[in-house]
Amino acid sequence: MSTICCISDCHLGYLHRLKKERLEDFEASFSEAISKAMEYNPDLIIFGGDVFEHSKPDARSFKAFISALMKVSAKTLVVLAIGNHELDGHLRTSYQPALSHLSNNIHVLSTENPHVLLELSGKKVGIHGFEYLREKDASEAALKKLTSEMESISQNADTNILCLHQGIEGSVPRYEISLKALQEISQKYDLILSGHIHKYQRIKGIAVPAYYVGSTSKRNFSESGNVNGVLVFKDFDYNNPAFIEIPSATMRAIKQDLGTRTPEEINVYLKDLIESNSDVKNLSISLDVDVKGNYFDVARDWETIYPLFTILEVHVNNKVKDAAIKIEKAQMEPKVIEEYFEKKGIAARKDLLAACVRFYERYGG
Repeated sequence: MSTICCISDCHLGYLHRLKKERLEDFEASFSEAISKAMEYNPDLIIFGGDVFEHSKPDARSFKAFISALMKVSAKTLVVLAIGNHELDGHLRTSYQPALSHLSNNIHVLSTENPHVLLELSGKKVGIHGFEYLREKDASEAALKKLTSEMESISQNADTNILCLHQGIEGSVPRYEISLKALQEISQKYDLILSGHIHKYQRIKGIAVPAYYVGSTSKRNFSESGNVNGVLVFKDFDYNNPAFIEIPSATMRAIKQDLGTRTPEEINVYLKDLIESNSDVKNLSISLDVDVKGNYFDVARDWETIYPLFTILEVHVNNKVKDAAIKIEKAQMEPKVIEEYFEKKGIAARKDLLAACVRFYERYGG
């Protein structure tokens, strides 16, 4: 029985909110994904692109990946796609093609080397793809060319896999390949895989099985609801893959409308809300409130009060009623600026205060 494992969008080297702990989170999730994949004794591991956050990865992240890559390739075949975060200048990518020189078991897909023919459990498997292309016309032209060229390879292959790192129409508002373009070539392949979209899901509207592989870690709070993991195909059954969840840094985003509250009530509410969500390491709270009183009395030093969170961001958005919106000239006294400095605890910055008052007197009012 053959096993193909797919891992994508690891984003090693990403410093979310410039937190070193988040750098370690991504490394831990990547390591867990590799370990989980290797438990299945795979015949092939496919990396769907964006292994790194940056086209010129830092030494720590590069070492972590190369170390894992060499261990994996000593036991199984490896195919790598090239993601948008790994592109660099007119050469498109600065390092990935060189990885294929590390081992005969490592293969990197690009427009220069778009086809790989491998043998898995007695079957010949053709894998086809190219690096991420930003423009829709360019990516669709490359896809059409790739498919026409694969005819000579697919004649010898028992199964063919298209491996990309592109956004497909119907799944995301901004896409690099239209659904029509993918539909036109889909019958030439038995399986279509893509990275780039961080949520594992089946790509709808395609005649053959097609999937976004998903990511190994939550990159920001918009992904807080995503499940991270490894995609596993057994015995060439492309219709029924297993998505194996892996642990990643806990993340939660909360958005609420509180109606009308005083600053004191808001502060108490936030305190209770934060403490009731202490089970996560990364927490984002956004509250829409009609603040009854001085908005600057709403506390802002929550990260200092609760340092055990890796990231704690709190936004209190003061709602403005339609009746309160007036298009007229308003006079703001310089003392309002002084009050703001006092509330922020920077009243001692006389030079900055004076500069702000001069700026207002010159351009405001």
